Amino acid sequence: HSGSYQAERRFAETQDTGFLLQTLNKLWEKHPDTPPLRVGITLFGFVPADAHQPDLFERRRDRRLMQAVDAVNRKYGRDTLHFGHQREVKRALSGDK
Repeated sequence: HSGSYQAERRFAETQDTGFLLQTLNKLWEKHPDTPPLRVGITLFGFVPADAHQPDLFERRRDRRLMQAVDAVNRKYGRDTLHFGHQREVKRALSGDK
């Protein structure tokens, strides 16, 4: 389809939200300047948390941070803690200023 853009990135299983957002940002930087009509993301290869095999280079600090963020959000509600740029993206998508 003319005018379409597609990108793919493969990586080891991860529970690191920061890594996933960084990966998405790198892919997004390469998209054409035309505004998208739709965006789709496909993730696969999910494993249960208790079967997660950490990457040899995964930093324990990051994993503990993500677990702490998840615990706060479970207790106080979704998006109580979030990555800073997530708020900007939500505003842009909703049309709020």
